[in-house]
Amino acid sequence: CIDTIITDTLTANSSEIKPCHLITMVFLDTSIITLKSYSNKYISANDESGMYLIANKNSIDSAVQFTIIKLDSNFVAFKTQTGKYVCADQTLNGKLIANRPWIGQWEKFKLIEEISNRQ
Repeated sequence: CIDTIITDTLTANSSEIKPCHLITMVFLDTSIITLKSYSNKYISANDESGMYLIANKNSIDSAVQFTIIKLDSNFVAFKTQTGKYVCADQTLNGKLIANRPWIGQWEKFKLIEEISNRQ
């Protein structure tokens, strides 16, 4: 969920899908993506935020670009342009932070495709 009340930081701490969980993945090329929040802001990970993922950018720059790494069973990992992996840190109540040098359990995310009415 994106906490718009406090800091626009992202957390992965709910088992149900809410509108604040919906994130659009935009491919910039075959493995480089950017993520856009339901509030239409790009999600960044940069040193200014301590590498926490924050929905705070209006345009695309290196802080909002991630390499997507396909894993098994529709799981993926996200690597920042600085070489760190995004983690749902359970010691921080599921806050998403890009500070891991490896892919472990907390660095794996399941892709769920939203099916909408398309014409």
